[in-house]
Order: sequence, then structure tokens, then C-alpha cells
Amino acid sequence: MCAKEEVGESHAPAVYNGIASRINEIGLQLYPVSEYDSGKGLPYAPVDWPNAGDKWGWRVGKRITSSGTFIDRYLYLLKHFKAPKGGKKNSFRSKISVKKYLQSQYPGMDINQFFASFSWMIPSKQLPRSKG
Repeated sequence: MCAKEEVGESHAPAVYNGIASRINEIGLQLYPVSEYDSGKGLPYAPVDWPNAGDKWGWRVGKRITSSGTFIDRYLYLLKHFKAPKGGKKNSFRSKISVKKYLQSQYPGMDINQFFASFSWMIPSKQLPRSKG
């Protein structure tokens, strides 16, 4: 990853559908995606964690919030990880489930640092549907 750049008024974070992200302070460029899109690694999933070369996967569903981010968002472990208890796949659909898994497999790790390394919120290309 490149060196961290000082973020000032002239380097405001990118905004998609009204979402400003402090993630850009560490050099991530967020981009909006379509429903059911998926990918690997940054900016929406961790890389090089816990081992160099590791790239987690991500996927979004269909539903979006009124602020334009996906409600249905999934994070996928690499195949060489142990599957979470009760899970059929190596996937998580909430921050809480990721946190519980990591705390059970990596006690003492810095969960906040883990989540700060990528963006959990994924902006949508579609505009939120108005209720009315």
C-alpha cells in the first residue's frame, strides 16, 4: 500500500450517493456497484490479512438504504480458513458475525484495525427507492 497522505480541505473524501468516507484517508477509492455485484479485496474486503497475499471476497444483494448503501452485504473468507460454526459457507452477512468469528479464531486481535482496513459500507449505483 502506498504511504498515507495527509487529508485536508483540498483532499476531501469522495462522495457517492451522499456518502462521504473517512476510509479515503488510508488511500481507498470507493466506487458504486450494481446489485448482486461481487469482487475480491479492496476497497470492500480485507487484503493481506492475516497472511500476505490473502484477499477476502465480498458480494452485495439487492436492497439499499435511503442513504444509498447496500443493506445486504456479504464478506467471504478464503478457502483455507476454518468455516464459522453453524455456517454452511465461509461467508458472513453482518459485522457482528465477522467479529465473533475473528475473536474465536484470533483472540486478542485488534478488531477495530481490521474493520478500518476496508470499507464495510458499499455504495450503490442505483438511487434509493422512495417510499410513498
